[in-house]
Amino acid sequence: MMDEREDEELEQRRAADPLIGMVIAERYRILSVLGTGGMGVVYKVEHIHIGKLMAMKLLAGSLSRDPNVIKRFKREALAASRLSHPNTVQVFDFGQANNLTYLVMELVQGDDLARVLKQDGPLPPVRLAKLMVQICGSLAEAHGAGIVHRDLKPENVLLMRSRDNKDEVPKVCDFGVAKLHEAPEGANDATNQNTVVGTPYYMAPEQIRGEDVDQRADIYALGAMMYRLLTGAPPFEGPTPMAVFAKHLTEAPRAPSERSPELNIPRSLDAILLRSLAKRAEERFPSATALQQELLDFLRAGEASSVDILLDPGQIQALAAQFHPPSDSTPGLTVPRKAATRDEVAAYERKLAFQRRFGQLSLGAGALVLAGLLWFGYGHARAYLNSLTMPPPPPEGTEREPNDEAARANEVPFGKPIRGQIGKRMSPEQGDRDFFAYEVPSSAALASIQLTALPSFPTCLWLYRSGFREPLARLCPANLRQELRLPFYRVEPGRYLLAVLQDTDPRGADVPTPVHENISDHYTLTFAPTPPQDNVEVEPNDSPPTAVRVDLGAEIKGTLNFANDTDVYCPATALAGSALRWVLRESAGLPRPPGVALEATLDRGNVGGNARYVLHPPKAPGKPDATNVLSPFSTPPFKNNGGVSTGCVSLRLIRDPWVSVSKDPLPSEEPYSLRLESAP
Repeated sequence: MMDEREDEELEQRRAADPLIGMVIAERYRILSVLGTGGMGVVYKVEHIHIGKLMAMKLLAGSLSRDPNVIKRFKREALAASRLSHPNTVQVFDFGQANNLTYLVMELVQGDDLARVLKQDGPLPPVRLAKLMVQICGSLAEAHGAGIVHRDLKPENVLLMRSRDNKDEVPKVCDFGVAKLHEAPEGANDATNQNTVVGTPYYMAPEQIRGEDVDQRADIYALGAMMYRLLTGAPPFEGPTPMAVFAKHLTEAPRAPSERSPELNIPRSLDAILLRSLAKRAEERFPSATALQQELLDFLRAGEASSVDILLDPGQIQALAAQFHPPSDSTPGLTVPRKAATRDEVAAYERKLAFQRRFGQLSLGAGALVLAGLLWFGYGHARAYLNSLTMPPPPPEGTEREPNDEAARANEVPFGKPIRGQIGKRMSPEQGDRDFFAYEVPSSAALASIQLTALPSFPTCLWLYRSGFREPLARLCPANLRQELRLPFYRVEPGRYLLAVLQDTDPRGADVPTPVHENISDHYTLTFAPTPPQDNVEVEPNDSPPTAVRVDLGAEIKGTLNFANDTDVYCPATALAGSALRWVLRESAGLPRPPGVALEATLDRGNVGGNARYVLHPPKAPGKPDATNVLSPFSTPPFKNNGGVSTGCVSLRLIRDPWVSVSKDPLPSEEPYSLRLESAP
């Protein structure tokens, strides 16, 4: 609660802004103005029930009165609230109250990149690349969820810095908000009702023309933003927005190193920026992940330190948590208040939900008790109640229902097996799911995961980190009676949630998968520490940044035993410059199911692009050619440049081109082996 001194301070500031001191939606007290923009005003607010600070954006009056805008706002806000990347400003809540339309977000203590540029001047190339690698991580999650930012600019990226300025964490904000100014279908984004959607300095040509945009428009905006942060000036300037638009459409940007030769900008960084700024979307980087990998190559080539941490969401989240000041800095407020985290907000919402359910149950139970007393009479009711006995608790190591929500997860010691059932359906459309919570200690770096199969339907295991809405992995063996076995999975210290549920993916079938229940058969889940070993497949390894690094002469065996699994292997960094080749071999004793083949893709860098091969057993019925090869197979020689992707090989299962099948390939437990050799 606020004391009298704080009330006086609020009264003084209320004279300048009538909303100061108002409580929105019965829980957010407005404290001060943080900033203003074309979309509205951003305030610092206090959640009065948990005593934590947040940021609230109130939409400008004209927007908050438009029913179409409100409808889009709710849709975009809901999508943004599902983003959980640590380099994204978290959205906690949204809605309408007091005739105001609001969006409640994480309060980030730091300046935006436009102010950082003004204060520090052009950013050194390595500092810029480290920031952009993190921003690419934020964009990759959003793009994967179908969200295009549409208004990336330095003002929409906040920077959290350690006191010594050695560590920095950027936070991207306003996902989806720019779309609220969207014109009706067919209208031009750039001139809708005399309002510019996006910022002229950073808009992609297709966005200026009013065409449909995808993630490559954000790649263009990010390239323009990098250009400005690196040189101090945008790639195109003009006296009016239309003049800038014209240059985006027709002029080629100058290389940053030519525009600002005094800054000693590397030519390799020139190439990254200019590709991002290609006029045609198909000539840019196809994804934020692809751009991120090029930036990582640039950093590693320059032997930049602390590169791996930029790819680790858990470490970025822990680093950002250290930058929050210990308490509120609003003048005149005497009660310390920290910035809220998503876990704290989620805990409060769970508490409210529990209280609502408990209140309803209490009312219902009270009514039943009263009815029983009236029906049986006091003596009969008392005798009846005394005759009741509580069911015995389940034995140790057995699931305890209800645990169909993360908030009610069973606590399981890390390393101990748990036995459970996919029991009664929650509804005809939604099956049972079982949540289990584990605390991974700091001593554990690897874990093994094993889920036994059920005889009547396939199951999935979804793996979450506490505080993240989206799972880290969806592990679905897809085959009936096939267990899930991952001997080595990379983990970090902290709380994990594992959810067991029915696999309802129809996998191309025309008929939806029915929701089943099974109250007689049990599964066993084991999430346990495991010691590290050399030359083994370690999940997740589905991209070059997380790939298993292989030494010369080492041989690795792996499997593709869950749906959509991709395994990536790269030469060890110490082998940079060496002439190498991969030798790939299918298991001789365990052939793959008919119609399933192993595809290998070799990244050859700038020498001819990627090479794709389909590996077949030695006696497969078919004619080998440049693409279809027999096991064992040696790739053509390549030179590894020490980068994140060149020389890497990625493996996945595909339909066998030599066999006529209509279904997508299911995962299987048949192993493959991979060996790295010197090229002759």
